Parts: sequence; C-alpha cells; structure tokens
Amino acid sequence: MAAFSIKFFGVSEWAVRLPSALFGVLTVLITYFLVKELLGKKYALLSSFLLAVSPWHIQLSRAAFEANVATFFTAACVWLFLKAINGKPRFLLLSVVSAVFSIYTFNTPRVFVPLLFVCLTFLYKQKLWQIKRQVAYSIILGFILMLPLLPHLMSNQAKLRYQEVNIFSDSSIVKEANARQEEDSNNLLSKLLHNRRWYYVGAFAKHYLDEFSGRFLFIRGDQNSKFSLQTCGELWIIELPFLLGGFYFLIKNKERHWKLLLLWMFIASIPAATARETPHALRSEVILPTFQIIIAYGFVNFLQNQKFKNLLIIFTALFLLIEGFYFYHDYRYHYLSTYSQDWNEGTKQIVNDIKNNENKYDRIIVSTKYGRPYIFFLFYRQYPLERYLSTRKYRQNFVGVYEIDGFDKYEFRDIDYNEDRKLKKTLLVGLPEDFSSEQKAIFSSYFYDGRIAFKAVETQ
Repeated sequence: MAAFSIKFFGVSEWAVRLPSALFGVLTVLITYFLVKELLGKKYALLSSFLLAVSPWHIQLSRAAFEANVATFFTAACVWLFLKAINGKPRFLLLSVVSAVFSIYTFNTPRVFVPLLFVCLTFLYKQKLWQIKRQVAYSIILGFILMLPLLPHLMSNQAKLRYQEVNIFSDSSIVKEANARQEEDSNNLLSKLLHNRRWYYVGAFAKHYLDEFSGRFLFIRGDQNSKFSLQTCGELWIIELPFLLGGFYFLIKNKERHWKLLLLWMFIASIPAATARETPHALRSEVILPTFQIIIAYGFVNFLQNQKFKNLLIIFTALFLLIEGFYFYHDYRYHYLSTYSQDWNEGTKQIVNDIKNNENKYDRIIVSTKYGRPYIFFLFYRQYPLERYLSTRKYRQNFVGVYEIDGFDKYEFRDIDYNEDRKLKKTLLVGLPEDFSSEQKAIFSSYFYDGRIAFKAVETQ
C-alpha cells in the first residue's frame, strides 16, 4: 500500500502514512454500514461519529500502523458476513477475502479472525447451512488465498515476535513457581498448587483484564506514548455511563446480533492478553468499533427512557466538546514536545546534515541506541536501491532475520569513543552520552523540547 502511495506522491512521511489514514477514514464509513446490518440505521450514524472522534482511532490512524489497516478489514469482514446471511449469500466470498487480507496485514488477526469465524459459525449455523454452497466456495477460496502466507507463518521469522513478547516464554513465572515449590519442600500438594501452568493461567487472566481496565480506557490510555497521549484514555470519560448502559440494554432487549457484538469485543483482547506488555492499544485495536457501537446503543436507549433528553443531549455534547478540546490542545501543543524522542525526532535533521558533509569523511559511524537507524538514512537520502544492495553489510541472527551493519561508508553500531576517536577521517554520530560533555560537535539535532538528540563529532 505504501508502495502505491509513494509511487504517486514521492518518498515522504506523508506518503507512508497515507494508507493508514485512508483506511482509518474508510473504517468510519464501513462502521456505518456494519451497524445498519447489526442494529439498524438509527444507531449507525452515531456509532460512526464516535469512532471518528475516538482518541484511540485518531492516534493510531495518523501513523503508519498496520493494525489500523487490519481493523478496517476485520470490520468489513463482519459487515459482509452479515449481508451474506441476510439474503445476499454472494457476499460471503468477499467476507472471506477481507478476513484473509486482515491476516496478511498484522499479527493480531492471525489469532482473532479464526476465533471470530468460529463464533460466527456457532451463532449462525442454521443460516450458513441454507447457503452451504457459498460456504464451500468460501472455504476453498480462503484456503487458496492463504497458501502464499502459510510458509511464512511456519517460519522462524514469523515466530520471532511472538517468542519475544508472549507470557508463556517468560522465565520469571517458572522461577516463581519453582521457588514456591521449594518453600513447601517440593511435596505433591505444592507441585499441584504451584504448578507453572496455573501461574500462566493467572498471568493470562490478569493481562486480559488489563485490556478493560478503567485507567486504560478512560484515564491514561496505553502506557506506550506512541499509542496514547498519556493524558487521556482510549475512550472519552463521558462515554462510560453510556457504555455500561449499552451493555445493560443490549442484554435486556436481546437486540438482534447482540451476542455477536459481545463475543467480538471479548475475543478481540485474547491475542493482546498473551503478551507481556498490557494493556496494549495497538494489539487490541481489532476490538474497534465494538466500544463505539455499544456506547451509541446505550446513548440512544437512554434518550428513549429519559424525560430530560434534550438536557442530556446538551450536557453530553458539551462534556464531549470540552474533552475533545483538551485532547486537541494537548495533541497539538504539548504531546509532540514531551514525547518527540519516542518518535525519533532529530533523525531527519541529522541525516540531512550528514548528507551535506559526508564527502569529507571516509567512514561514518552511527549509534544504534535508538533502534535501527539505517532505514532513516536510506529513506531521507532516497538512497539508490541498486547501490544499497551492492554495498550493504548484513548478517542473519539466530532466527534468520537480517541485521544491517552498514552500507557504503556508513556503519551502524555502538560507539566506543575512546577507541573510535583514533580513527582517521571518521564522523561519529551518537547520543550525547556517547561523548564527554566537553566534546564539541560540528553539528547536532534536537528534540522539540530543546534537548540534543544526536551529536556529530569528527576525529582528527
């Protein structure tokens, strides 16, 4: 998707972010049609509006997050499925295509989508039996579309991220279980009570509940500043009573498809709960737009049961406006300054400065303490692909993932200034702490709050 965008708009941050932003807009649109099939037209427009102004969705759709694109495909998958069982069976094929696209896009749907289809099959087995021919065609099509992805899913590279973050490879849980057993002299009862499997179940339950914590949803949001402003929740505070009311009215009224809506919400957090870092807005984004749909349902039903509905509308709109203004002000004027380091601010500036001076040096060594900086040099310099491929220095780590150590005259590694200062005609680019405080830089780049991001020091 980014390749198409860059083809038409050139190499820029805007072009890279455009697909995610576009699909963020399309998710708002698809939510309208989805809710029409789920609950009816009177809830559709409000649900779409709530998603459009959601802090969760705004934050993640303005950067190039694959999860945001996957959210569109999962929502489209459910909408097309409902159309298929409601008299237009040909849409089942499109539903499967959309589901497969979401699996290709991000890791979370690789767990969520199969679980979702199990729920859909269980809830609508009678209607699916009535269109069994289309079901058979859809299964065949889905299998064919998945074939190119299967070798990757079975590879070490695909397993790497899961191995890094999942709670089931957390050795501290095993150590805690073993320590408890030793305290009880390793007797049989101890081995049953303090079995590591119970500890894993407890860890999963805790992480699952984290995804629904009030602090995450309404107070602070994700603890990762890339996914949240840290000053407001993933949802608006004013939405809380309507969310609770929505659950109550859905179950009380037994609204059509209410079971699907609740199952969607509760299985969407399962993949995120298997990771050590919770709550996690990105890994659980496929839960959208269920929150907005339930909130809209609660609000509309509150109006139907309120004598002072005009007052309720005015109060809610005013409270939402205040929260929205606070969010926008913080996003526009404070967030960037406070968390620019987390967004690699200063990298573009230092790359451009180095580009203007690189002919003076035989070697340019760049610190890797901020991740993998080589991609920024390739991107901002629009480095020729053929030249990069012919000069790159790379290696494969233990799972087969490539690590780039350099290309052309660039080297990417930690800086040891006491040793590297002895090199001739070399430019050292690192963090301030990589050099002594007295060491003067020939140029530097800065975060938005004025702190130095990178220093460039030349050897004698």
